[in-house]
Amino acid sequence: RFNRRTSKSRGLLFYRLAQLAVVTDPNPRSKIVPAQDVVSG
Repeated sequence: RFNRRTSKSRGLLFYRLAQLAVVTDPNPRSKIVPAQDVVSG
């Protein structure tokens, strides 16, 4: 884990973020955010 503020090598932080994005499966927004009924008015 890299501390964003005090890290001497921010490139490693970006590399790790990109690596996680490639490895993990994509999740649709509806799976992450609970469904909400939108009521207008």
